[in-house]
Amino acid sequence: MERRELGIFYTPSEATRILCNWAIRTPLDLVLEPSFGACGFLEASRSRLDELANTNPAENLFGCDIDPRAFSEFLIPKFDGYNLASRFKNKDFLSITPAEFPVQAFDAIIGNPPYVSHHHIPVLRKKSLADLMAVDINLDSKSSLWAYFILHSLKFLKVGGRIAWILPSSFLHADYSYAIRQRIANCFERTLIIQLGQRLFASEGTEESTAVLLAEGWKGHPSSGFARVDFAATLLDLERTIGRWQLGEAVGSEYDRRLGHALMPQEAVRAVEFIEQTHLVRKLGSVADVLIGLVTGANDFFVINEEIAKQWGLGESCLRPILSKASLFDGIKITTLDLRKASENNVRCLLLNTKNIRSEDLPVRVYLWSFPEDRKFANCTFGKRAIWHQSDDGRIPHAFFPYVLQHGPRLILNVAKTTCTNSVHRVFFRDNVSPAEMRAAAISVLSTYSQLSAEVEGRTYGVGALKLEPSEAKRMGLIMPTKLTIQEVNSTFKQIDRLLSVGKAHEATRIADAFVMGRGASNKKILGALRQALQGCRTRRYESTKTCQATGGAIN
Repeated sequence: MERRELGIFYTPSEATRILCNWAIRTPLDLVLEPSFGACGFLEASRSRLDELANTNPAENLFGCDIDPRAFSEFLIPKFDGYNLASRFKNKDFLSITPAEFPVQAFDAIIGNPPYVSHHHIPVLRKKSLADLMAVDINLDSKSSLWAYFILHSLKFLKVGGRIAWILPSSFLHADYSYAIRQRIANCFERTLIIQLGQRLFASEGTEESTAVLLAEGWKGHPSSGFARVDFAATLLDLERTIGRWQLGEAVGSEYDRRLGHALMPQEAVRAVEFIEQTHLVRKLGSVADVLIGLVTGANDFFVINEEIAKQWGLGESCLRPILSKASLFDGIKITTLDLRKASENNVRCLLLNTKNIRSEDLPVRVYLWSFPEDRKFANCTFGKRAIWHQSDDGRIPHAFFPYVLQHGPRLILNVAKTTCTNSVHRVFFRDNVSPAEMRAAAISVLSTYSQLSAEVEGRTYGVGALKLEPSEAKRMGLIMPTKLTIQEVNSTFKQIDRLLSVGKAHEATRIADAFVMGRGASNKKILGALRQALQGCRTRRYESTKTCQATGGAIN
């Protein structure tokens, strides 16, 4: 099996050393690595036990891996001469019970579990995994494979034992992760989660960011407890944070469901609370619905430019202007003229529209026939539609919401009456929201308060980007001013749109802040705290880009 299919990413030696030095405390500690792969954690564990004066450290190590190459290429060459058969299992860890090892409980469980998303777990395997977990916890069906590894490993732990895991960032933000974090926090004496800025697996060709989970004092049963969360830009910072925590310092903050909120300075927390008590604050989801854009199933085929249209003889009757990339437009509105200019620049912003296709429309039919049959039948999206090439649902959103961002979000009003691909979210305001309130919402999204709210609700994606799924975008807060005239709203909207179009985003935010909060001197301190917190959130995101570059990782 391929490493990618198994979700295997080999952990850098410096990271394995840091975690093993924390988790292994005495020369007698028994250590389990449930998915040992290239043996990085096992080698670091052997070194740590050797430092602690264990004269035969390999005898204290146990492990499991489903991949035969983990044995032939790594374990046997690196631990040659030791009796491995009884202590290392070439099996799926999730199918193993503690009774299959010579010892049934371990002092430390350490590792880097497989990063396999729920999309790539077969249906029957999902059912068997759900049955495996049902006694302890009902995991969401969208849980990735690593989640089952974490929970199953707890069955192998001694009372008082420790776990040290390197996990994907979804542990910090995925909805299904909340139940896992709660269980761990409630079943251990102390729990620390560290968001790591440095990309550990950049050399493996992935942009997956990392969370480090440390927990000590396994109680064997749930009781009240909480986790703390902190941020470390580099592995050196990670080691320092772990060292301070091991000395009993209360590093980081108590973790609620929102990572950005937990890492926010208390002054900013108080500023947010003050705003929410003194201003009309609404969630975007209370005034609008946020949905993904059109899923064509093959944007490269269905979203074309004028050059391709001319090449195939496709006329205006079968083409519809569409917003394919929000990055093409800088303002907070999109017009027909904007789309026309993009089309004239040969941008792919024309959606093939076959709903009114006629028998004599031969160019359209020839173009559709050019789509490879094998690709057509392998496409799951096509199989869900009555007519495979018709993706447009006919719904015209009031606005668009870019959801993968290097800076902060924008709400782009849909003056062009067009639609968008799924690279952008669609926003449908409630029936009771007036056009002036829509413009006020677009202005508010640019305010420091809303930009910070987006950082709190969203997640880091790729190398330093902010990503907001529809549910996260709907939780973003908006300050809706109550004493402004329609004329004031319209003039501010035009001013901000003009500033953004010439690259003056900071000035646009300053005007948005004054629009939603007023210009009183009392707001300066509040805004100062919010701006500092916003900069801190963005710095944490950008740190991943810096550290990825420093370690030679790919930047896309």
